[in-house]
Amino acid sequence: MSDRDILQVIGQRIREIRKAKGLSQEALAERSGFQTSYIGATERGERNLSIVNLHKIAESLAVDIGVLFDLDKNIFELGHTLALNELLKMLKDRQEDELATIIRMLNEVFAFYVPKSK
Repeated sequence: MSDRDILQVIGQRIREIRKAKGLSQEALAERSGFQTSYIGATERGERNLSIVNLHKIAESLAVDIGVLFDLDKNIFELGHTLALNELLKMLKDRQEDELATIIRMLNEVFAFYVPKSK
C-alpha cells in the first residue's frame, strides 16, 4: 500500500466515523481545533497527519485512536462500538454509588423495553 493509499484509507475511516456520529466537517473542526478545510483535506487523504493530530481528531470523535486503524470493522459494527465507547467515557469517572444508581435505572428502562424483531 502506498503512502497516498494509507492516507486515503485513514481519511475515509475518519469520514465514516464522523458521519456515523452525525457530525458535520464543521462540527468536527470546531471540536478538534482545526479548520474545516483541514478536516476536508484529511478525509480526502491529502494531509499527512501527525500522531498528535490523529489523537485530537479521535478524541473529538470520542473514539480511541486505534479505532481509526481498525479497518476490518464494518460501519455497522463500528456504530455499536462507538456507542459503547461513548457510554464508557461517560461512566469512567463516576463514583461507585453513582454507577450503582445508573445500573438500577438502566435495569428499569430495559425491563420496559421490547426489542424490535429483525
